[in-house]
Amino acid sequence: MSDDVDSISDAFTLQREDMALPHDLMGGTKAMLRAGQRYIPQEYGEDRQDWQIRLNRTILFNVYKRTLRYLSGRVFEKPVVLGEDVKDSRFEEFIENVDRLGRNLTVWGRHVFETGLNDGVTFCVVDFNSVNTRRVDGKMQYQREDGSWADKTEAADRENGWGPYFIHVEAGRVLDARLEWKNDQPRITHFRYIETVEEQDGKWGTRTYERIRAFYLDENKHAHWELWNNSSKNGGTDSWTPEAKGVFSAGVLPVVVFIPGEKRTPLTAEPALIDLAQLNKRHWQATCAQYELMEYVRRPPWFGRNLGEFDADTGREKVIFGAGKLCHSKNPDAVLQSVGVDAGSVAAGRQELEDLENRMAIYGLQLLQPKTGVITATESQRDAEENNSTLKAWALQFQDFLENCMALTAKWWKLPDGPSVKVNTEFANAFDASFLMEMYRAQVISGQTLLALVKNMGILPDDFNVEDEAAKIAGGLMVNGTGAAGLAQSIKMEGIL
Repeated sequence: MSDDVDSISDAFTLQREDMALPHDLMGGTKAMLRAGQRYIPQEYGEDRQDWQIRLNRTILFNVYKRTLRYLSGRVFEKPVVLGEDVKDSRFEEFIENVDRLGRNLTVWGRHVFETGLNDGVTFCVVDFNSVNTRRVDGKMQYQREDGSWADKTEAADRENGWGPYFIHVEAGRVLDARLEWKNDQPRITHFRYIETVEEQDGKWGTRTYERIRAFYLDENKHAHWELWNNSSKNGGTDSWTPEAKGVFSAGVLPVVVFIPGEKRTPLTAEPALIDLAQLNKRHWQATCAQYELMEYVRRPPWFGRNLGEFDADTGREKVIFGAGKLCHSKNPDAVLQSVGVDAGSVAAGRQELEDLENRMAIYGLQLLQPKTGVITATESQRDAEENNSTLKAWALQFQDFLENCMALTAKWWKLPDGPSVKVNTEFANAFDASFLMEMYRAQVISGQTLLALVKNMGILPDDFNVEDEAAKIAGGLMVNGTGAAGLAQSIKMEGIL
């Protein structure tokens, strides 16, 4: 670990590595193509041009992105609202523009929640306008532009447009974060992240540069902040110099963390949907292989012997061969034959793609299914009562995250605590059968899987038996002379038979 302010810890180096695949999938086909050999290696003996052709014909079937957006959409079907314990009217106004960019708590929250699932962990800094203050006779004062001092009151904050606001800090921007426990409560003691600043350059242009914000507790547990600028801002090489520093008047590091992923360290985690991401990566690889195989089916290699006629101009045998052309030779030993591809390998490749698509579809649906098994003693009482699905657990975690953000907002306003927050969790059993039917019609899930999921939703009775129902339907079709083949064709539920 370096002493440089821009040094990144081992934990967050690994965090960035694990986030690469989910980020590439969220970027779609273009991002996966840019990743190149990270997911589609160049085969031994394959030249660069052939590998590039093979790669570029591949198209991403992006179940990962659709599942992530669908899950976050379910949580934010209803707006995020404050609880009935709001005691200060400033909160009602605050949630209409929490980031000073015009986004209300619901819009901002959905973006942060989705990012948290994608990365496994994400952060919020609850910042306040930088104001030069001092304490005189127990009262807080601020310095005016003319150098004079005045009492820092709520009216002064409103007059000057000062107030707390949320800064979303993605895990990919974090250099290090550390946590310790005190009085059975976790608190962040160190936090450094890079931010990109855009400023005007000349009359029409703009330029960007990076700077680092560092938060830490000193030996006396006072909360400090520092701002470091990159000298490349002025055309120099990368080097970091301190520009400003101060003490947080809130008395704590104003950082809150949301961790839906599997924790590796107290403040890092695997991406929450990493297993689905790996399945989608394999689908990308299998699609590339299947498309390449189909090129051989459409344009198989040919083997020829003793073909062609002597060309006086070139002094070589000339073979005329292609679509709409006849290859002819007077040589009695001439041979021309196609080296075909085994049809079974094409079917096997197609089956692998279908199996992967089914597994990806089921993975997303399982996150909405009620939990089974015994609740462990380490889970909270609310978990035991309310967390009946993985997505619901994430939603409740995010609700706690927002409430902690509100508590820090209250600290900036010198209030004892912030209000409670309500995030929608009424969705665990609410996703309807029409969504499953769409997946079934798109042949993403089988008929057997469809009926099993509908049964789990409680729409079908507990004693419903898929095989018995298939037999009843088949029997009815036999009476009408249709038979099992007609059953398969009419309802396309071959998985049941």
